[in-house]
Amino acid sequence: METLSRFWPDIDYGEYDHIVVYRGAAPPRKPQLRIRPVERELLAALGTTAEKIFILDEKPVVFDEITVSTPPFWEKAIADPRFVGVHDRIGSVFESRMDPAGVPPVRRLYLSRTRLIEIKRAALNEAAIEQLMQARGFAIIHPQLLTIQEQVRLMRTAEVIAGCDGSALHLAAFARPGTRLLAIDGRAVVNQFILDQARGLDAIHVLAAESVLGRRAKAWSADLDRINAALDLLDSELTEQTTPSSPT
Repeated sequence: METLSRFWPDIDYGEYDHIVVYRGAAPPRKPQLRIRPVERELLAALGTTAEKIFILDEKPVVFDEITVSTPPFWEKAIADPRFVGVHDRIGSVFESRMDPAGVPPVRRLYLSRTRLIEIKRAALNEAAIEQLMQARGFAIIHPQLLTIQEQVRLMRTAEVIAGCDGSALHLAAFARPGTRLLAIDGRAVVNQFILDQARGLDAIHVLAAESVLGRRAKAWSADLDRINAALDLLDSELTEQTTPSSPT
């Protein structure tokens, strides 16, 4: 959300000699000082190439000229509408490249975290949540098993997106305005609230943790009754939207 949003100016990035990246939160051993394949794909969709990407470290660098765009997304604070324009441009490019025989659209999808190798803030009973969601017509999706293009396509075609709080739900930045979102929260995630509003999502948040979390990264258990109630609310609102009004 922070890196991509800097590309809000819709200009020809191919005209630049380099695209400079500064990772302010890189750990001491700097295993993150590289561009990951998924980042290459996202940046390529915005008009740059991996060969032009230059990652800064502690060494001094002198520029003849540098363009720095203002940030339209401030973590845990605010998002400018131009923030979502970046994701729309990426989505349009990915859609134009997609194989029609690829991953088919899914109307109701649940973004699962159960197959992640390293997981923080896990819902300990997420397997039970998955069973509940499947009974309500949701397909269980494991984003990390799909390409980024497939993930974006699913977001852009879904009618309802659900999941436990975490970065997977941030994929909703690629969704269409008005898409329903059900966030099963173990804590209040300010970034998700900001994203929901900036993207124009019709979101329901349920604070499902059975008890208050003492630490941000602590594992938690979800109250399935609360999730059921949130699903009832979701389905009742969807029914109201699709039921034609009677003539007066």
